[in-house]
Amino acid sequence: MYWPSGRPPVERIKWLQAPLAAARRSKDRHTETSLLGHAGTAYCHMGETQHAIKYHMQALTLAREIGERKKEEDALRGLGLAYAGKDNFRTPSSTTKNSWPWHANSLTGAARWNA
Repeated sequence: MYWPSGRPPVERIKWLQAPLAAARRSKDRHTETSLLGHAGTAYCHMGETQHAIKYHMQALTLAREIGERKKEEDALRGLGLAYAGKDNFRTPSSTTKNSWPWHANSLTGAARWNA
């Protein structure tokens, strides 16, 4: 699959729509998880943190359902970057409070894998 790296995030998001729809139609959850993460990252680069969080949450849910630890880690990292971009770490909300267990799980998971 060709990835339009170096392109502006808006173009990347437009480009992702067709492969994401195809992955969903064919029930290719591994590809769908990756594409959701790419969309979340592109939205994060545009400063649209709500969209970034939405896409990274979808990627996290799918990664956990299919047991893809690496994709789960990527989604957690994307969520962390999106929340950091929102500056929510300085002003906790109910949303960011809910993100802390994911962060803790990510750290303990990494420790387990690196042991």
